Amino acid sequence: MGNSKEIENYLQNNFQNLQLCMPLFYNWTTGIRFEIGCPDMDFEDKQYYKFAFIRSKMIFDEMFSDDTNIYIVINEHKDIGVSVGEAEGINIYKKYLNNKGRYKEVEIQQIPYCYQEDGDEVYLKTFRYYLSCKISDFNYNLLLKTIVNQMRFGVFGYNQYNEIFFINIDKNIIYHLYSDEGLYVIAKEKGSLNNIYEKYNRWILDFDREKISQTFSSGQK
Repeated sequence: MGNSKEIENYLQNNFQNLQLCMPLFYNWTTGIRFEIGCPDMDFEDKQYYKFAFIRSKMIFDEMFSDDTNIYIVINEHKDIGVSVGEAEGINIYKKYLNNKGRYKEVEIQQIPYCYQEDGDEVYLKTFRYYLSCKISDFNYNLLLKTIVNQMRFGVFGYNQYNEIFFINIDKNIIYHLYSDEGLYVIAKEKGSLNNIYEKYNRWILDFDREKISQTFSSGQK
């Protein structure tokens, strides 16, 4: 099974100098930003969240199949004084892994706060969690549903300050659903996203549509 060093080496080899944090789409040259919440629906409408889940799942299913080899990497941002034993991100693996015992394979590293600016006083740090598995090992449907519902109610083992990245190591693509409003997908090569770009073009966030269109209409790989 992959460990933190293996996963970080993979990222460096395939996504060199990528900052694996928000906003993922702006941290890489080849990607798509989708709007998954329906702008014509009210946030108080339960159907809004059902709609967002369906969109997020449809895109996810285009990118992954049950036998896809993946890395699941999670960032959790905590006060500088919090210890590894007090970190809570491990609960995501405990809750959403189909084989609950697999959470013991998760590796945790403390790294500098992902959003630390030069010269700022250090108040926070980031715990980064690593696991190598297959999609079939993970209850991703429940997790996606949890993420899009996070603003409606608190959920055990997940909060809006967690960042969860599904990395398809067979196709070199990364999926990050950040809330009911949207998700990012990026790839080492744009050919890996051509089908998603064409099939779900109407869901691309208009704010970034021009930039995304230029990427996929250009000759870059």
